[in-house]
Amino acid sequence: MTIKKIIRSRYAFFLLLLIIIFYASWQWIQAISTNYSLVFKEQYPHLSTSLIPKTQYKIPDLENTLTMDVKTHKPTNAENMIPQGLAFSNDFLFISAYSADKKYNSVIYVLDKHSGSHKKTIVLPDLAHAGGLAYDPISNNLWLTTETADEKAKIAAFSVKQIKEYDFEHAKQPLAYRYEIPLKDLPKASFLAYHESNLIVGHFKKDKEGTLVSYPLDNSGLPHQAKQNNPEETRGIDSKKEKVEIVEKIQGVSFFKNQILFSQSYGETDSQLFFLKNDLEKDPISYKEEDFSSSIDFPPYMEQIVVEKENLFVLFESAASEYRDQSNVTPIDEVLVFDLTKLKK
Repeated sequence: MTIKKIIRSRYAFFLLLLIIIFYASWQWIQAISTNYSLVFKEQYPHLSTSLIPKTQYKIPDLENTLTMDVKTHKPTNAENMIPQGLAFSNDFLFISAYSADKKYNSVIYVLDKHSGSHKKTIVLPDLAHAGGLAYDPISNNLWLTTETADEKAKIAAFSVKQIKEYDFEHAKQPLAYRYEIPLKDLPKASFLAYHESNLIVGHFKKDKEGTLVSYPLDNSGLPHQAKQNNPEETRGIDSKKEKVEIVEKIQGVSFFKNQILFSQSYGETDSQLFFLKNDLEKDPISYKEEDFSSSIDFPPYMEQIVVEKENLFVLFESAASEYRDQSNVTPIDEVLVFDLTKLKK
């Protein structure tokens, strides 16, 4: 066989291999979407009827995320990222993810809010679990949950300007936080939300009550941690810091009209979406299951929830390789969007 024929045969082989890989990947993606649609119709009909079609956001690159190797400090592709947090700005949708084996820096995927296309990936300067994201539309900061060097609760933020200008492929460095705020009221910062000029920070506990703290933001967009703050120094209606005990296994919190919504999830059992009356301004001591006005079953591994207008956006971690092969788990690799008015009927 001549050299040219050898080269041609090898080229044909590799081309065929690429086609097979691409087809298999496409089939796997299609299977995920088809599977969760079927599962919804069969096991969660109340979700199937309230799911808004053609509005879902694909979670990008869980098996091929460009990030930083912790040991070498060089750019590399991570193969096992787990999605956690979710937030919106006017133009972008943000999804945080961490490395399952802690070999790579955590990231935030930045998607175009209108088209859903993946615009870029922000590489974080640490291994944050990044269980919660929250966007402040007044100060234009994206906040996330992380931890201090001694593994205590902390939140950190990037400005939208930083995010727009950042290019990891060019910089080859993580993006430095604009703000880093250690929190005194919580042992860990697990999830996060923004509501009426307050940052709502929660501590997840598996077997015991967790904690929820509402921090009023000042005119600079920074949280105040005193129990009672000067109303002139905070920009919201309520200048008090509120602290309340919550039920176990809470993964996310959001707000809809006069209600608080909690996502509860752990392991392969069904997740729960809880509704209760929002009376944080009355300084309640705790929220228990008997306080919930209603609850709705969701598939396992539900993470952060975000309400925008009358739509509920839900992120799951079940598409991560850590979980998707479990026998009774249907991987959901999209941010799903539900009509809350239909969901609550």
